[in-house]
Amino acid sequence: MPVWEITHVNYLAVVVAAIAMFLVGGIWYGAVFGRAWVGIHGYTPEQTKSMQKGAGKVYGMFLLTDLVRAWVTVLCLNAFHVTSVAGGICAATTLWLGYAATFHFENYAAHRKPIMAFALDAGYQILASATGGAILAAWR
Repeated sequence: MPVWEITHVNYLAVVVAAIAMFLVGGIWYGAVFGRAWVGIHGYTPEQTKSMQKGAGKVYGMFLLTDLVRAWVTVLCLNAFHVTSVAGGICAATTLWLGYAATFHFENYAAHRKPIMAFALDAGYQILASATGGAILAAWR
């Protein structure tokens, strides 16, 4: 099936994978590493409070990007004929490494952000990608 063949996409699986990736982010940046993230990026209490005011709109954008990421991932899984959970995890994390990780690393380097900021964000991204890949491969 060509990668552009979208009629064989399980859109419910795409939505579930996107929600799962979104929840991974909520746990990662909320309960687990929220304070560390604020500290590493050097945000002041005033900046943190200001960011919380517009959080709903930002969370909506996060969910939208997770939907796009899940949809692109399933297209790639279909194109590569991935049929196992392990294959889904491997494919999704390879996509992350080749595209997202390299783009983000360049951005962090250009903005002179600490390597720990990249590591913390990359940890979330690889875990979310693996979660989405597993769901999408399992639910064909």
